[in-house]
Amino acid sequence: MRIVLTVSMCQFNTPIFIYYSYILVFILSIITGLVILLKDKKHPMNRNAFYFIAIIALWIANDFVQWTVYDLKINMFSARISYLANFVMLFYLYFVYHFTYTPISQTKKILLAIPLIISGLITLFSRFHFVISDFNPETCDYIPGINIYITYVISIAYAYLATRILLKKYNDRTTSLFSKSQAKVLISAIWFFVIWNIIYEEIGRATYFSDSFIEISPHFIIGNLFFVSLIVVAIIRNNLFEFNNVLRSWFAIAIWSLIFFLMFLLLTSVHVFIICAAAYIALLIVFWKM
Repeated sequence: MRIVLTVSMCQFNTPIFIYYSYILVFILSIITGLVILLKDKKHPMNRNAFYFIAIIALWIANDFVQWTVYDLKINMFSARISYLANFVMLFYLYFVYHFTYTPISQTKKILLAIPLIISGLITLFSRFHFVISDFNPETCDYIPGINIYITYVISIAYAYLATRILLKKYNDRTTSLFSKSQAKVLISAIWFFVIWNIIYEEIGRATYFSDSFIEISPHFIIGNLFFVSLIVVAIIRNNLFEFNNVLRSWFAIAIWSLIFFLMFLLLTSVHVFIICAAAYIALLIVFWKM
């Protein structure tokens, strides 16, 4: 919950929910990524899974800074850095290539990365306000830039490419029913993630331009937790974890239940409570269906 108190400085209150959820989901993401990586550090699927989960963790940490640091310069720099989180989409695409055993050359990896690298350089070094979304340090007014729409296009493009690869595997007659269920979860996960973050950003932008406050702080972290959980649901069944089937099933359910239960206790908004409950129920259904 961010509240402007003065003309010369942007100040805001940080709900306890932010501290609990951000820190916990950050730790959970790091542990998940490391477990996957350490299973086989040489396997490209494991490495790319670790990379995109690690970027999500860094994205969460960076967003946490924006909600807890009261230094405007640091907050503005953190807001600009957050646009680099689109690299999660690139490494997710790499992960999908290896997950489906689709060949990809180093040259193709570089070509796929070029649009994102160019966008990242523009975001970091552009001095034009019409390009970069920013805040006026004098008034705290939000200044929209076109870079946010560039990130939308890049995210959708990478999600589309990943979906094409997963659908090709899904439609292959030799693909097992189990692998098809994994592909469906991965497709659903990436499109949920893209759409969720676009909605989150647009609600945040609308908040700055309206007199009414819209609580968006829990939406970001619930979306990230749901995305990471869906990925875990898909790859935990692909023997990327060392647990046996029964142990890893109950372990995952216990962790999710604990996280969501404490979220319920800290939430103060009814509509966010409903979103959180729906996410938890959806995860349980997806897990048991696989």
